[in-house]
Amino acid sequence: MTGRKKSELLKECVKLLSTPKVEHWYKEHLESTRQVETINILERAVSTGELSLREALSVCLVVGVQWHDKFEGTA
Repeated sequence: MTGRKKSELLKECVKLLSTPKVEHWYKEHLESTRQVETINILERAVSTGELSLREALSVCLVVGVQWHDKFEGTA
C-alpha cells in the first residue's frame, strides 16, 4: 500500500472516530482502559451493537497507528 493510500485510509478512520457516537464510546471505554483489553472491548462493542464493525475497525487502526508511533523503533 502506498503512503498516499495509507494516509487516505487513516483520514477515513479518523473521520469515523471523530463522530459524536464513536468519540463518546472511545472516551468512555478505551481512554482509561489497559491497552491489553482493547481487542476484547472492541469485540464486545460489536457483538452488543454499540459499534458497527466498520467503526470498531477504524478505532483499531487508529489505535494501532498511535501504538506504532509511540513505540517506533523498538523491537
